[in-house]
Parts: sequence; C-alpha cells; structure tokens
Amino acid sequence: MARILLTGASGFIGREALRLLCDTGHEVHCIGRSPAIDPRAHNHTLDLMDSGQIAPLVLAIGASHCLHLAWYAVPRKYWHAPENLDWLAASIHLTRAFAASGGKRLVAAGTCAEYDWAVPVLDEATTPVSPATLYGKSKASFCQMLMSSAPILGLSAGWARVFNPYGPFDRPERLLGTVITAAQNGQGAKFSAGTQKRDFIHVDDVAAGLIHLLHSDIETPVNIGSGTAVTVRAFAEMAAHYAGISDRLIFGEAVAAATEPDLIVADTRKMTEELRFTPHFSIETGIQDAVSRALKS
Repeated sequence: MARILLTGASGFIGREALRLLCDTGHEVHCIGRSPAIDPRAHNHTLDLMDSGQIAPLVLAIGASHCLHLAWYAVPRKYWHAPENLDWLAASIHLTRAFAASGGKRLVAAGTCAEYDWAVPVLDEATTPVSPATLYGKSKASFCQMLMSSAPILGLSAGWARVFNPYGPFDRPERLLGTVITAAQNGQGAKFSAGTQKRDFIHVDDVAAGLIHLLHSDIETPVNIGSGTAVTVRAFAEMAAHYAGISDRLIFGEAVAAATEPDLIVADTRKMTEELRFTPHFSIETGIQDAVSRALKS
C-alpha cells in the first residue's frame, strides 16, 4: 500500500476520499488547518498558506502519492474571491515541495468551470478551456502549470475536472443542502425555476474517481461526472420525495444568475474507457443514499 499525502481531508470531497483510502489500507497523511475526522489518518495541522513550513513537513512525510483537494470553497463567494489567487500560489508551492521530497504521482481536483460553457457537451479533447470566473481561471492556470512543469520536476501528474457533486454533507446553501435544511427545520425550500440542466454526481463517486486517477498513469485532464444532464427542478423534486417534503418545494422565488448556462454536462468517454471508471450511483439511487445519510447524521 502507498503512503499518500491528502489535502482538503476535512472538506466535502476530501472526507470521502480519506475514508476510501483508509478502507483500502493506505497510509494517509493529511495536511490542513482542520484535522481529519477519520482516526486512521495521520493528521498534520498546518495552514497550506504557510509556505515556510510546508516544504519541511512534506519532506518529513515522504509520501509517494499526493491527492490535492484543498481550495477556497465558500458557496457563492468562491467564484470571484481573491482567495483563489492565494490557493493557486499555495498549490504551486505544494507541488514543488512534493517533487523535492521524492514524490512520484500528484493528482489535483479541477472543475468543469474551466471550460467554455457555451459548448453543450464538455469534453477534454475539443472543448475550449475558457473560464468565465476567477475560480475557473485559477484552476485552469494551475492545471496548465502542473501539466507543463511535472516532467521537469520528475512527477507524474493527473488532473480531474469535477462536475456537480452532491452528498450527505452538502452545505445548506447548496442544492441538496437546501432540501435537507428544509426537512430539518420544517420550512420551505426555495429555488429558481430550476430549468437549467446539470451533470450531478454523488460525492462518493467523485472520491472514487479521483482515487482511480491517482493510481493510474494518465497525465492529461479527465472529466469526473455522470455524463447525464438532469434539471435542477427534477433533482430537487427527487430529493424532496426522499426527504418527505414534496409539499414544501417553492420554485421561482430564487433568482438564477443571468450568466448561468442552460446546460452543463460531461463527456465521460475518457473516464469510462481510458480511466476505466464508472460511477456506482445513478441519479435516483445517489439522491436516495445522500438524503438518507444526511437525515441520520
């Protein structure tokens, strides 16, 4: 089993990735300001922005693999937050520190927001990388720098463009989180008209796809998505059904951003054919699982 350095282990995707890595017997070392909740992990409490401390810690850990998930992710704010620039700089520093420590394989989480959303189906080979937000631009910049520098640094590097994850620990401001919060507090769940279509993927499948990529030798971006577009309204209605609050959905009161595209969906052929990874959950079984776990937690 490998010694793996994991960032973002206390985050939405990171906590699931940590669980899967520990379940398969890997020695996982987590770096971050908040300790990981899994007792099997080796916690190293450190701010990744502290460039003076990162290099000696990464050297001391001596991991062969690194899964870098940490980034600024406050709902709604992250799209244009200047903190994206800080995370771009911190990610570059981490990459250099990991390479200098003798690390071999680094995989980082990117985003579908790197793409030109005017294209209906987003694929790695032909869709232009033309992000509209500072978040997307920062992620795309790191991807380009990582892919370009990895051979010079002696690294094998992979990049995952993650689409729209959901799961039992969604924040209240997010789509599933809005339904769960309404179920817990007895209030209504307010949405826009919900006609926009998105590629939703269960967070457990995102984590599993990232780990597949970590253990592969693919060195070009890979979409991590379901490959299926579902309207926001249909997603909310399914979630509300399993939460038992179908009568408390309110559509049309929230306003969707004028810049929101009608459709965002991944071409997943590279993920299924080259990476040989297929998500476990369908949209219905995934929502059922996420709602059930959220209401039990």
